[in-house]
Amino acid sequence: MLRKTALQHAILAAAIIGIQLGTGDFVGMIGEFLQLEPGAPTTWMAAGTACAMFVWGVGIWLSTPRVLNFAALRARGLAIRADHRAKEDPELGLELYREALGKLLSSHSRSEIKWKIKALEAAQAAAQSDTEPNHTAEGAASLMRNAATVVKPFEPSESQAETDVETVGPDGRYLLHREIGRGGMAVVFHATDQVLGRDVALKQLPTQMCAEKELTDRFRQEARALASLSHPNVVQIFDLFDHDGQLWIAMELTRGGDLADQMDRQGAYSPRQAFEIVVPIAGGLAAAHARGIIHRDIKPMNILIAEDLTPKLTDFGLAKLIETSVHTVAGVAMGSPPYMSPEQAGGKVADKATDMYSLGITLYELLSTRTPFEGDMSQVMAQHITQLPPPLTDFCPELAPDISQLVASMLEKDPKLRPRDMGSFVASVRALGALDDT
Repeated sequence: MLRKTALQHAILAAAIIGIQLGTGDFVGMIGEFLQLEPGAPTTWMAAGTACAMFVWGVGIWLSTPRVLNFAALRARGLAIRADHRAKEDPELGLELYREALGKLLSSHSRSEIKWKIKALEAAQAAAQSDTEPNHTAEGAASLMRNAATVVKPFEPSESQAETDVETVGPDGRYLLHREIGRGGMAVVFHATDQVLGRDVALKQLPTQMCAEKELTDRFRQEARALASLSHPNVVQIFDLFDHDGQLWIAMELTRGGDLADQMDRQGAYSPRQAFEIVVPIAGGLAAAHARGIIHRDIKPMNILIAEDLTPKLTDFGLAKLIETSVHTVAGVAMGSPPYMSPEQAGGKVADKATDMYSLGITLYELLSTRTPFEGDMSQVMAQHITQLPPPLTDFCPELAPDISQLVASMLEKDPKLRPRDMGSFVASVRALGALDDT
């Protein structure tokens, strides 16, 4: 509106000047203003110069916003191109983001692009650390990727490996039977607590987690906090002890395997089936969040299934322990890439909203049999930062749009736009009637 008014005024002024020039009054006016002799050549030159400067100034004033707008549009185009290219080629995505940054004047737009650049750089650092050994462990990213222990359905048989050690713990409290799960970061055994006479799962943690007393003490503190967390959908921790220089955790034994194993057997879940798993897990997370405990690594492999089909979340705090044990690796983003939140991919601090995002990825996978982003580690991390997830309805055409929108809200890039907390999410599920009998 302002530019349109100015243009109208400029046209009116030009018309008046034209009329004045036609009558010669404008030249006389300039000569009188500059105290020049009427009709002298210098008077005409001064009048011409004044007119030219006036027209030039109006033109610059009118064209500058257009030039700036063009630059902003160009920068926006580069940023959009970077969003798309970052998926396949994070290096090119970074180059385009940096070029866009040089063309932007808006502080808001600049801060957004700067965040994406920083996050992609962190993702690349994490991907690089996955291929280069470090003095703490085999690589921070691979530590987190392998942190989950795959627990298969508990079916004792002769084919399962017998242990070389018969008892562990104070005074040989725990009698080991056989290995029931193994991952890159832990081994799980079926054991019997000979003091209380109950079956337990014993998780043997990796040696590097016991290398520093400060680290071990910190984990003990967190384990005590977790042991005080009693919820039907959280695997209960009973004990934490040292044995031959390694940390062991005694915890509740579940016999149904993990959710990832169940998903492999079943395929896609109906909305009701998916929410019957995710809603109880959200309840367990709400209880943990109320105590200031963040999980940081929610994924199907960390959801165990009890004999009565009750889902139980495990490995609370293990992600934080690993993160602490590799804190000397600069710029490393912690988490499991397919389930990692944008803030984790960007190396930011995890909070309740991080757990909401990872739970949303798990729900997405339950309904569609796939995670929203695929590719190698750096590509997946870049997509978490720059790409919107494909709508669930692309893979589940029969899915109700409001359910698809609820899952999409859990996967918002901005943590503030996700459901406020686990209670809000559960309330939304119930409002949709997703758990009602049909």
